[in-house]
Amino acid sequence: MQVKVKKLVEKPDRFRKAPKEKEAQIAKEIYEALNEQLTTKLFQLIGPPVPYLDPAFEALVYLAIS
Repeated sequence: MQVKVKKLVEKPDRFRKAPKEKEAQIAKEIYEALNEQLTTKLFQLIGPPVPYLDPAFEALVYLAIS
């Protein structure tokens, strides 16, 4: 019995491996597509910096320096 189990563990299962590789490839393609969309459109999603915060930031930097 232990010999059978050992053979099954060591033997690669080609029938179970193929569907998992397909699923992994599909997931990788979906991830890459979403990642590309996010990296190219990130600025549009976040929006440009708010101009009225610039003076406040400059004052904060000035206080930190002095």
